[in-house]
Amino acid sequence: MEEYCDTVFVINKGRLIASGHVKDILRPHERVVRVVFEGPLPDNEALGAHERIRRVTSLAPNSLEITLTTHDSAWLNEHLVRGGYRVAAIRPKEKTLKEFFLSVTGDDSHA
Repeated sequence: MEEYCDTVFVINKGRLIASGHVKDILRPHERVVRVVFEGPLPDNEALGAHERIRRVTSLAPNSLEITLTTHDSAWLNEHLVRGGYRVAAIRPKEKTLKEFFLSVTGDDSHA
């Protein structure tokens, strides 16, 4: 849908809960980044224990999805490199309209 629409309105149970340009709506509310490593990955639990990291999820043998508490992926890169990990790439995760709808409504019956 994001390929065809400029502006969207999200209605849940008859109430307008979000509206605006797609690019503005899809701006992350949380800072989620995908990190690709060359070599071994850090331990998810140890990494997730840091106060600036909210959640760590394995995506593939060489990558993690990390939710930060702030918008500071530069800090994350420095933290990983200081820990001895070789970071190949850090990219923000882009949310789809469906993911946004589910996050604001909590209801996937109309997605």
